[in-house]
Amino acid sequence: MSEESGSEPLEQPEGTGSSLPDVLSKGLTRSVALQLGLVVEPTEYQQSLRADLVFRVPPGVNVEGTLFDFFRAINIVEFKSENDAFTLAEFVKNEIRVDLQFLQDKAKNFDDILNVYVLSPFPQRFFEQAQRRGLALEAVEGKPWLWHGQVGFQDILFVICRNLPIEERFYPWLNFAPSETRRWRDYVQTVVRQDRKDMMEVLTKLRPKEYIMNTEDLIEQLRAEGLITPKMDAKYEKDLAEGLEYGFKIMIRRKSPHLGELLSNVPLEERMAGLKPGDRLAGLKPEDWIAGMSQEERQKLLKLLTEQAAEEPSKE
Repeated sequence: MSEESGSEPLEQPEGTGSSLPDVLSKGLTRSVALQLGLVVEPTEYQQSLRADLVFRVPPGVNVEGTLFDFFRAINIVEFKSENDAFTLAEFVKNEIRVDLQFLQDKAKNFDDILNVYVLSPFPQRFFEQAQRRGLALEAVEGKPWLWHGQVGFQDILFVICRNLPIEERFYPWLNFAPSETRRWRDYVQTVVRQDRKDMMEVLTKLRPKEYIMNTEDLIEQLRAEGLITPKMDAKYEKDLAEGLEYGFKIMIRRKSPHLGELLSNVPLEERMAGLKPGDRLAGLKPEDWIAGMSQEERQKLLKLLTEQAAEEPSKE
């Protein structure tokens, strides 16, 4: 369709590289699939056609009631995170992967193969483009998080993470719901209340800032309700300190320009509180030590040094 028609062009700029949410989403999904007995197939096709994940459900493996209860024998899965736009180009690539999978005799017919997109936000722009091109997409009855469409012989399913119900089987994908949504915040509070350390660890790595902000509000709420014991409170602070230490180490290793900005927001007395007196002067030259001293403080220092020198045994 020409630009003169007033419609938006179908092509959109592609993202570059894999983001942290993409890597974590694939890793979590792979882990759940392996636990259920699914087989992770090779994902290499040609050049840029490498798939995110390809799953085969072996005969006898029951996926009903699990994260994958809509899967077929062969499933080609593409992930798109919150900040990774789902474009027409990405849609077409997975179509080609499905066709190649069929041509490689990995499926007897198209009834055995499924084209799956797991998307963090709702792909409004893409759905509008699809409708203009006559591609009918509709939510599966009773499952507002799962949308179905068909292109030629291919059946296509879209999993919308932001619409997933807060059920344990969906936890791996709820981690990637958009962080500004109520669904994600409710999910965070749920796993904190349940003390799901596995999911909390993913959340602290994926969105440390948003996770801390949401959990702090919840802890304050539980404390007000008398549901937080001193032991639980101490553990929360310890976990928070470990998370901050982890973040500081990463920033130091990367020489992040934000480290100085972060430290500048911490009052000097708080920064110095955990340091021994000797450590506070580490790396300073003697002239730097006394630069901010008053005359009286310098006289005290001189007297102290003189007394210490007199007490030291002679080296002769």
